[in-house]
Amino acid sequence: MTTMVENYGDIELPIDMVLESDKSMAMRTDSFQGGIHIYRGRVQIASLRDYIIASMRNNKWKLVGEASYKNVMLAFTKPNRTCMVVLAEDSAGMLGKTQANLYVTVDVAAANRLNPFGEPIRQ
Repeated sequence: MTTMVENYGDIELPIDMVLESDKSMAMRTDSFQGGIHIYRGRVQIASLRDYIIASMRNNKWKLVGEASYKNVMLAFTKPNRTCMVVLAEDSAGMLGKTQANLYVTVDVAAANRLNPFGEPIRQ
């Protein structure tokens, strides 16, 4: 079972991750869609990282960057879309919760000029 992030339709998290709506925000205009979406759940940070990478790949996102030290940062792109994910554990460690901050941008205007494969439409 999975949780879909906002109304993007192609970003998934494990069902254990719950949206913290009081810390999240989203914006939609004629040309832009995006937001900061904060999820928390009892999931180990390493398994959450692996889950996100696999599900993003299955949804045709490309992993373009990864950095980790105490936290994990993942950067994904798609034609006209970006998604940055920052994973952090509570100080309680394995008994605590992991937080996933997702920073998503969608260039809606550009999407209207692309075919379903992300290629420019020639006129």
